[in-house]
Parts: sequence; C-alpha cells; structure tokens
Amino acid sequence: MEGFYSNFHLKALAKVELANQVKQSFWLITRCFSFTETSLPPGGVLLCKIGKTAIMLAISNDEEEEALFSRARKNGYLLCKGRVGSMKAEKVISSIETAGIREGMLDGSYRQEHALYHAVLEALRGICRGDIGLGDYNRTVGLTFSIVIGLKDERSVSEENWIAVGLYGTIGAPKKGHEHEVMGLGISHI
Repeated sequence: MEGFYSNFHLKALAKVELANQVKQSFWLITRCFSFTETSLPPGGVLLCKIGKTAIMLAISNDEEEEALFSRARKNGYLLCKGRVGSMKAEKVISSIETAGIREGMLDGSYRQEHALYHAVLEALRGICRGDIGLGDYNRTVGLTFSIVIGLKDERSVSEENWIAVGLYGTIGAPKKGHEHEVMGLGISHI
C-alpha cells in the first residue's frame, strides 16, 4: 500500500505543479493581450504583426476592441470585425467575404478576393481540425471573425499587403451545451 500512496502523492504534486504553470502561462497571455495604455511602448503604438492583430481583434471585447482598432489603424492596417454562425462552411466563407467587400476593404479585384478566400479556408481548417466540414459531421459554429489587411509586420521591408483572418468562437453538435471554444488563423499574400 505504501507504494500506491507515494505514487498517488507524486501524481497529485505533478497536477498541482501543472496547474501553477497553467496559471503563470495564463497570466503571461493576458499580459500580452492587455490593451492598457501603460503596456504601450514609447510613442504609444503597439508593435504589430498582422496575424496577432487578427487574433487579438477576434477575441477582444467591446472595450478592448476600440483601443485595438485605434492602435492598429496607426500601424496602417485596415480592419473589420463581425459574427457568423452556421452549419455550412460555405455560409461562413461567404459571410466573411461579404463583410470585407461591404466594409470597403477589398477593391473587387480577383487577387484580393482570392487571397481572402484562402485566408478564410486556412482559418477554418484550424477551427475544424483539418477537414473543413460542419453540417456533414453534425457540427455547427458560432464565430466572431476579424479581417486585417496591411503589411506582414511593422518591420516589413516590402510594401506588399497581406490579409489575415482570425476566427474565435464555439463549435459542436447542434445542441446547447455540447460545444467548445475554438480559434483559427489564416494569412495569405495579396
């Protein structure tokens, strides 16, 4: 019996240590995503990357969203945020593309629409864990999406634009209480 208790005790200690590491990681994540003025570098502009901006916008609440929009625009990004829910991937894709066009982010050229399409597909692959299938697999999504267009990062030497799509929300069986959180990111060159 003594071996059982010490093994059990070691497992309990390992779980406590893991919980402490998760708490510390969560603190680091929330610190990275903090939008307070005190966390800004000198000059007041966040050092941005297009993918990070898309994810931060997708997961932001109303208070954070306003500050994020302001700072990202200072870095030259075009931004859009919306919501979509469906059991059909085609509806998710078309809703995001329509939002980009309605917000004036896309000029209607094939290159821009095609880049947005591929960024959405890449983000959906993250949401669906590979194969893009919702209703066929008896799954539904409720997502907040963001579209960001601009330079890849603030240190980019080229003047070529990229497009990023961030998705955050829930996926699961079409029954209340059977869903879980998901996040996806897609980036494509325009």
